[in-house]
Amino acid sequence: MAEELRAVLREFYSSVLNDQRRSELNRHISELLNSSHGIGLALSVVSNDSDDGDPQVGFFCAVLIEDVARKRYHLLPVDVRDQIGRIALGVLVSQKYPSFVNVKFCNIIVQCGKAEL
Repeated sequence: MAEELRAVLREFYSSVLNDQRRSELNRHISELLNSSHGIGLALSVVSNDSDDGDPQVGFFCAVLIEDVARKRYHLLPVDVRDQIGRIALGVLVSQKYPSFVNVKFCNIIVQCGKAEL
């Protein structure tokens, strides 16, 4: 499913889409991310992205992860909470995304830290 999400996101950000196809992809992305595995999918996409990660895909996933960390962190299983911090830190260390994406991952780490206090 992570590969499916990555492919759909890449197509969604492609500049050659017409409005109808973009709308279809938007619905598909929403369905994938609103599933019970949504946060896991986003984490998987980011952690498995190549060393020169796709900035748009990384940013999209970072926004989703940050939102979950801010709103529902305590409702997540402990292993998922650990995974969020570990992957966010790994992204920053790897520097596979440009700074505008890395800022989002810094925010994720801050949100997780606030939730733990």
